[in-house]
Amino acid sequence: MPRDAPLELLGPLACGVQTGAQSVLNVLRPEPGATLAVFGAGGVGLSALIAAAHLTGATTTVVDVIPARLELATKLGAAHVVNAREHDAVEALMEISGGRGIDRTLEATGVPAVLKQAIDALAPLGVCGIVGAPAPDAEVSMNILTAIVKGRASWASTRATRSRARRSRRSSSCTARAGSRSRS
Repeated sequence: MPRDAPLELLGPLACGVQTGAQSVLNVLRPEPGATLAVFGAGGVGLSALIAAAHLTGATTTVVDVIPARLELATKLGAAHVVNAREHDAVEALMEISGGRGIDRTLEATGVPAVLKQAIDALAPLGVCGIVGAPAPDAEVSMNILTAIVKGRASWASTRATRSRARRSRRSSSCTARAGSRSRS
């Protein structure tokens, strides 16, 4: 980086790149041929897309409401894009996946309704990573029985590191705290 690069831009850039890429590479870890949907095409979401599309072999879809971001996502490697303003995101992802659902989702918007979509779009035994920061009092309503029957899991992560992911899998806690695994 140039010495005169503005720190107020570099800090968020570094944070977004690491959070997005490491959430995919160290926490969600999609297998080659798996499906991944990234909800939100800001800095974190696009970084997640780049990591997934170029390093994992997963078929990656990006969901957003801003056409220019979806166009950029296509250029960066998204196999599919969904404009959630024009289409129901869950229905579109079900169609893309042949009705099975998505193996891994990453919620990077911080919008509770979008988190619900990311969970609802999961395939059986799917995992949703949560990195978007909602308001402190935000809540999400979901059908618990459906989550149990389909074996869905969610990860809340503010620091997506390999060691944290390993510790989380060994944890028996079902509390929703950063890095812990909880059934959703």
